Amino acid sequence: MTTQQTLTCIGLLLDIIGVVFLYIYGLPSDTNKDGRQTLVTTIVYDDEKAKWKKYNNRSRFGLTLIIFGFLFQGLSTVWTIIQPTQ
Repeated sequence: MTTQQTLTCIGLLLDIIGVVFLYIYGLPSDTNKDGRQTLVTTIVYDDEKAKWKKYNNRSRFGLTLIIFGFLFQGLSTVWTIIQPTQ
């Protein structure tokens, strides 16, 4: 396997894993990060705060994986331009 193919495969794998994380945890959101239900009560629910933090961190991780996946694929394209096959 050539360097270009390896970089492309790594990029695609990172993209796929990132998309799975986004599918499970959704996009990062700032809603209800304090654990409050403002319509009913102002009681702070620590479990809701922990859940928001977990989902937000994992969705940001998924976005980071997608960005790195695109970078690897772009690097593969640049590598192809710089090192043409003979």
